[in-house]
Amino acid sequence: MGSTGRLSSLNAHRERTVHEASHRRVGRRAHPEPGPARAGRGGDLGVNTRITRRDDDLRSDNFFSAEKFPNLVFRAKRVQNVRAGGFDLVGDLTIRDVTHEVVLKVEGPTAPIRDPQGKRRVGASASTTINRKDFGIAWHRAIETGGVVVGDEVKINIDIEAVEKES
Repeated sequence: MGSTGRLSSLNAHRERTVHEASHRRVGRRAHPEPGPARAGRGGDLGVNTRITRRDDDLRSDNFFSAEKFPNLVFRAKRVQNVRAGGFDLVGDLTIRDVTHEVVLKVEGPTAPIRDPQGKRRVGASASTTINRKDFGIAWHRAIETGGVVVGDEVKINIDIEAVEKES
């Protein structure tokens, strides 16, 4: 199955979640099981929060440096804590050429369905929390009332859809 997905939200603001609205292919998998040789890779860093100034800032050197580092990469290493309705997927996440091991909490996959074209589809959701400074994203700005504009903890939510590959 090939997989299509989207980074559905990044929660880095103190009180607000920033949703990415684009839908694009972010990776391919030859097999439905995760493994060490499989990776998800974004083509270009398609940031689209529906607010152009924020999108430009997120793509800038303040955050993702998308021109210099156009890909976010997750390379799966192992599955653990398999349970009804999900599992943990351990792997290496690379942002701005900095790599750290993370654990994605995966819900799913769903039971396969047949789409109108007769292809089998499954879906899953995954989430993890990282510290943005661990990946070299250190921009901050203090606000008058105390605190900062952007928090250090970033919650990453990913929605994944896998579609049966044509033979």
